[in-house]
Amino acid sequence: IEEGFRDMKSHRFGQGFEYNKTTHKERLSVLILLTTIAHWILMVIGLAARQTQHHRQYQANSLKTDSVLSLPFIGFRVIADKYAKLKIREFMKSVRALHLSSAYLFETL
Repeated sequence: IEEGFRDMKSHRFGQGFEYNKTTHKERLSVLILLTTIAHWILMVIGLAARQTQHHRQYQANSLKTDSVLSLPFIGFRVIADKYAKLKIREFMKSVRALHLSSAYLFETL
């Protein structure tokens, strides 16, 4: 959870929501909606990279079994990497995986 907050708020690690200086509720609602949509897309890209084992090249440590980076952070790295190649099929597989895991989560509550 803490990595998710860091990814949304920090200009260094994420989307720079900390620069938001608005005092209008409507504008803040729109900014939160846009940030949430962007965060979800980054999660899907990060999950696609993790499922295809492309995420290991962005990890600085030597752990081969654990994934220490958040999905949105991996998504940012994939987008920034001009040599990264993810296929639409891999992206859609990640969307289905997120959908199924969230459906399972709500069924268990």
